[in-house]
Amino acid sequence: MNNGNRIPTPWKHQWRRFRYSVMPAISFTVVLIVTLWFSGHQGVQPNLTGEINAERIDVAAGIDGKIIDGEVALQLFQNVAAGEVIARLDSEGISAELNVLRAQREEFSLQIGAEQAKIKLDHAGMALDHAQELRRLRYQLEERRLDVLDRMASIAEDRIEETRLAARVQVLEKLHEQDMVQDMELNDAILLRNEVKTRIERETVAYNAARQLVTQAEKRLSELPVPSEAASEVVDAILAPIAQGIRVQEQRIAALDVRTDQFVIRSPVNGRILEIYSRPGQFVQAGDPIVAIAPVGSHIVTYVRQDQRLDVVENQPVLVRRRGPATAPVESKITAVSPQYESLPTHFLRDPTIPEWGLRVLVAIPRDFFARAGEPLDLTVLPLETAAK
Repeated sequence: MNNGNRIPTPWKHQWRRFRYSVMPAISFTVVLIVTLWFSGHQGVQPNLTGEINAERIDVAAGIDGKIIDGEVALQLFQNVAAGEVIARLDSEGISAELNVLRAQREEFSLQIGAEQAKIKLDHAGMALDHAQELRRLRYQLEERRLDVLDRMASIAEDRIEETRLAARVQVLEKLHEQDMVQDMELNDAILLRNEVKTRIERETVAYNAARQLVTQAEKRLSELPVPSEAASEVVDAILAPIAQGIRVQEQRIAALDVRTDQFVIRSPVNGRILEIYSRPGQFVQAGDPIVAIAPVGSHIVTYVRQDQRLDVVENQPVLVRRRGPATAPVESKITAVSPQYESLPTHFLRDPTIPEWGLRVLVAIPRDFFARAGEPLDLTVLPLETAAK
């Protein structure tokens, strides 16, 4: 008799029925969910290609000189900060020029002394008349101007030394942070630098005092009654070579003072060293490149091609995304749009053999967004209404 028990369906047939009837629906649902998830994370398709601006700055020597060895050790791809010492040139050339100027000043001083001695011999025991007083005051004025010149040369010479020591202190401080130099060496360098700075301060006070003496001499000379034209011409003719020589030396010392800061070559920007053209011990001329620096990128550059129906304006929102798996877009905005079309760089062309034109657009680098300069980025320009949302 039939007891009512049904014959169980084999698992093999149940699994086949599940695969045929239920699995397609589950697969479709999973694919739909994953598609929607990717769509939400990837956003709309990018319509522009950009890159963080990749620049290259060649830092050149401002004057002729030899790069000093043993103070700055540069390495490829080393990070440098704006104002950091890159290299230092020797100051032997400018020191030699100062020695020449010093010898010329001594010659002028001897000439003035000789003329004053002549005055004393010619008029010993006699009251000085008006022309003689004029001549004496003019020589005194030039003598004090010569003293001012001497002070200027001393300050210029010490400024060279201060620049050298300040650059050395900066290098040693950086090495000290890396435990590569001892405290004593750093403290000695700081002490020497401070001594030179103190000496410059004293010399500056003496220079100002010498300038006041010149002013006083000029005042006394101006208060003297107007001499006869013949006497004035004689004094001017005698003093003309010395006065002109002092003026030339003042200009030369001023020029040397400007060149003092050029002995220390510093990085103009924050960035990384791309190339090293000159090494310590090499002689470089003014204009010769020392290193090439890649500054830190300041914006993203992209181009709207002429055939793209895309209007862009400043402050328009943009999605920026690095190329690669699992990279989410980050929102930014357009900061500037070029007023004219220009030829696209070669690496932006679809076909390197076909020229294209477009509008250059600058996009702000999103905060906490990391990408290397020159790295291709995908950009999606959003409607302006998106910014309000």
